[in-house]
Amino acid sequence: MTSADDLDRIWREGLTLAASELVVRDDPRARTATRVQRRRRSRRIKTAVAAIAFSVAAIGATAHFDDHVSHGRVASRPPTTVQASVSIDDAPGNQLAITFPGRTVSGNPPSVTLPAGIIHFEIHGTPAHQLVIDGVPDFTATFAGTASSTVTENVRLQPGRYSLHCTIPGHAAAGEQAILTVEAQAG
Repeated sequence: MTSADDLDRIWREGLTLAASELVVRDDPRARTATRVQRRRRSRRIKTAVAAIAFSVAAIGATAHFDDHVSHGRVASRPPTTVQASVSIDDAPGNQLAITFPGRTVSGNPPSVTLPAGIIHFEIHGTPAHQLVIDGVPDFTATFAGTASSTVTENVRLQPGRYSLHCTIPGHAAAGEQAILTVEAQAG
């Protein structure tokens, strides 16, 4: 015969075995733990994706500045060798004209030929005028104040034709414009 202690032990072992076989299918603690794990995983993935996107953007920006080519054909202020220096007088003697002292100019509007590459512009201008080069978004020569002044700019120009003109309405049509013909260098 079995003693009460043996029966009690068998009863406890049976309950323990039955409990281990029993699966709680809808345990709220397990659901919460699973949800928390998924959220943490999602946050880690989002953080990693953001870090990768930031790194790619930083590399792209660095490459953009290293390449020195922006806006399609032209970039301004590159740190390489100057191919030519150009002196420009804008509206000399209050005439609506652009002249190139020391350079051969032809045509109407006046046209000057320049080599492709970095061009150093030294522009002497009168107050209240502003020169731009179409196709070169970073180039603007603004003359403010009451006296004539000088603006210097280095600009990379690719082969092609560019219009240099005053932005004051009617000034370009009155003659304050010039054509820059940029030719590829032989070599």
